[in-house]
Amino acid sequence: MMAKRDTEVPRPSKTTEYTLKFGSAATGKGWMGFKATANNALADAWEHLVKHPEECSDRCYPLKGKQLGVANYGGHSYTQWQYKITDGGRIWYIVVPGSKKEKGAGTVIITRCSASHPKETES
Repeated sequence: MMAKRDTEVPRPSKTTEYTLKFGSAATGKGWMGFKATANNALADAWEHLVKHPEECSDRCYPLKGKQLGVANYGGHSYTQWQYKITDGGRIWYIVVPGSKKEKGAGTVIITRCSASHPKETES
């Protein structure tokens, strides 16, 4: 494919990075909402998720409990994580390890992406 003038240059990914995928159309809509209202915070979230999605910090940690802490995908159960993108906004995701056949470290499936604080996490 030949590049044309004024075409946006796609971001290349390293083989040590994870691929991001939406788990549903609703997560894609939430992502686009963040892009419109919190683009810099979304770029920081992207960097964290593609480079080290299972690294804990004050912004990122696994959810607790059987209902929130585990999500099923493709017939397998995975730990569900939360990334605090804004004061109220959250991204929930799971990390699917890569196989030797795939390029990259694995896939991060975004299971929830919402600008409002999830009520499920309130105790």
